[in-house]
Amino acid sequence: MKIHPALSIPAVQLGLGVLGLMLGKLVLSAPESGMSFWIGACIAALPQGVFGWWVFRARGARNAKRIANNLFVGEGLKLVLTALFFAAVWSTADWLVAGAIVGGFISAVVLGQVATAIVSGAQR
Repeated sequence: MKIHPALSIPAVQLGLGVLGLMLGKLVLSAPESGMSFWIGACIAALPQGVFGWWVFRARGARNAKRIANNLFVGEGLKLVLTALFFAAVWSTADWLVAGAIVGGFISAVVLGQVATAIVSGAQR
């Protein structure tokens, strides 16, 4: 089964999070930092996955208007989910490392942009 390109981006972002988790736990002996990095990457990847699924539920040229409308709703969902995830993390987990969370989030967002360019180029 071939994965939809819109859902491959969150998969790459989650892979980065797992890499950061392993690096923090195994190499740096800092499990809190590794877990924090992974959580930050998840905060970026999960809303991105919802966005990709929401926008591209409809396919084809006949659904162009529907896809455009889904784009706005999907972006709103992504922003709300990101804010809710950050709020949940900041309010419940005192042991996490704030810098690692933000680093994981920013790294996953940047990697998502790079991966989007790569996946777009591969689709042409």
